[in-house]
Amino acid sequence: SPKGIKVGTKNLHGVLQNSGGSIMVRTKGRNGEGIESKGAITISGGAVTVKAADDAINAAGNISFEGGHTYAYSSTNDGIDANGNLYMKGGVAIAFGGSGAESGIDTDERHSLSITGGYLFGIGGRVDSKFGSCTQAYGYTTSSASYSGKYIVLSQNSTPICAFKMPASSYSGIALASTPEMKKSTTYTLGTSSSVEGDETNGFVALKSADSTTNKASFTAR
Repeated sequence: SPKGIKVGTKNLHGVLQNSGGSIMVRTKGRNGEGIESKGAITISGGAVTVKAADDAINAAGNISFEGGHTYAYSSTNDGIDANGNLYMKGGVAIAFGGSGAESGIDTDERHSLSITGGYLFGIGGRVDSKFGSCTQAYGYTTSSASYSGKYIVLSQNSTPICAFKMPASSYSGIALASTPEMKKSTTYTLGTSSSVEGDETNGFVALKSADSTTNKASFTAR
């Protein structure tokens, strides 16, 4: 199947590493994956943007986010798909997946998602990850919600924390979020806004304020 970027072959595992600069990948058509590695993927810096028909970012092995800003959107499949473990250590990773059995963030059933830092947001038809070692609080909604606007805003007690730019004017799904500001056993809300104020980098906004936020879903952090 076609790939925007492919590293490695079936018999030769490749490792994709990005530590700076900007990468933009767009694919369309049947089975058009964005970035695929037959080994591992490590992103420690730069801006990586992928918009794909199939999996946006896929690795046969582990995926590790250690820095930078990653934005992954799949119109029909998983936003980020790790067939090994997925490690969220730092930076920003935003993933929009398809509906039904597809996920924003997907890890192989034999592996897990570990969160120790950074800003992580994923939304799709379901949350499809087991959780490993998580020293940073995280949470996810238990049912699908519909979002209409330009940004999905994460708030606590009506105080906005950060926002994630939507790939389309309307989106629905089950969402997963983790940020350094979140605390365990605390309730957070996800809402939408057409206008936010703050520093935006590759779909992530460190918020100062958000106008007319409409709450859509809530969860309690773990």
